[in-house]
Amino acid sequence: MRTIAVELEESVRENFEVGGRYSKAGSLIGGPKKWTKSQHGGSLIRTGNLRDSITSESDKNSAQVGTNIAYAKIHNFGGTIAGRTIIPREKKALSFIWNGMRRIYARVTTKTREIPARPFMVVQPEDIEGFKETLMEHLTEGTK
Repeated sequence: MRTIAVELEESVRENFEVGGRYSKAGSLIGGPKKWTKSQHGGSLIRTGNLRDSITSESDKNSAQVGTNIAYAKIHNFGGTIAGRTIIPREKKALSFIWNGMRRIYARVTTKTREIPARPFMVVQPEDIEGFKETLMEHLTEGTK
């Protein structure tokens, strides 16, 4: 199972490197489709935090891959992020640099945004075939 867990993790990481390999949004089976472009390009790799958070675990009966990043779900399945108003908690105003200039606001209202589905938690059909071979080798190991 450890071998399968590592292969699962490698497959998911490869999805990031090539800009998506999925069949359709919501499916766990990979395919030839690439992610749609976002404001930062087609890749989900901006800081690498999401890609680097992918981990695998296994025990004698199971193999799994996943992430503990809160925003992983919306990137994988897509969805809407509602706009909100941000007000300062401890100061009288919000201050930040935007386009090289200091901006000061009493409050900031963000826009509602649609995040496109960019499935990365998918397994490729060829990987599934490899898992079957690994399991068969394990099951028949003692019969030789």
